Amino acid sequence: MTQADRTPGDVTVLVPTGMLGAGLQREHIRYGIAAGAHVIAADSGSTDSGPSYLARGVSKMNRESIKRDLEILMDEAFKAKIPILIGTCGTSGTTPVSTGRGTSPSRLHETSGSHQNCLSLQ
Repeated sequence: MTQADRTPGDVTVLVPTGMLGAGLQREHIRYGIAAGAHVIAADSGSTDSGPSYLARGVSKMNRESIKRDLEILMDEAFKAKIPILIGTCGTSGTTPVSTGRGTSPSRLHETSGSHQNCLSLQ
């Protein structure tokens, strides 16, 4: 989509992955931002992986993988001065955002030198 294709008031949302922790590439995020993204949105709530994760109360993706993806997204969003919205990050079976919540505020501080607005809804 080019700028000429946009209607005034349009909001372009970059959705770089279907599941946090599955891996993403920094250059793809930068490309999406350069193409005019106004916001980055990601989720990792449910991947229809069956009942095992829900029953055991564990995340499908490990904490390090989710943290890596979040760090890339937060770094690039901060540099571009655009918001990032995270739906849930733990697949089914964990408290929503529980896997990523501990990472996010501390990572924002490391990235920006100060705490940015960070809201967690439960």
